[in-house]
Amino acid sequence: MPTPITDAEWRVVRRVFRDGFASSLHFAVASVREDGGPRVTPIGSLLLGKAGHGLYFEAYAVGLQRDLARNPRVCVMASSITRWQMLQALLLGRASRPFGVRLHGTAGERREATPEERARFLRRVRRFRFLRGH
Repeated sequence: MPTPITDAEWRVVRRVFRDGFASSLHFAVASVREDGGPRVTPIGSLLLGKAGHGLYFEAYAVGLQRDLARNPRVCVMASSITRWQMLQALLLGRASRPFGVRLHGTAGERREATPEERARFLRRVRRFRFLRGH
């Protein structure tokens, strides 16, 4: 059974997510395919909530939807690092802060977003509204 995340650990996770939106942030959600193999899905709509909770908006993640309906286990990986930060870490042999996190958990039941969650998501992606993939 996974260990619950502490408030201090959650603050580190939130910092990686927050800092990533100022630079380059990549999310990937790993689920379990029907044959037991992994499916890794890049996803750009992950929002964090209270400690240990997050939500995503599915638009293109059809395989992920099927996997979670069958087996709700997930692993989320988020990384946020600039080229300068990577070079600095390589030169010094250490990083001044975590540049990524990996979270293991269980997806809850699929549901509609609340109006507040939808508004929060739309605020997050507002800068991309003129792009075709928005």
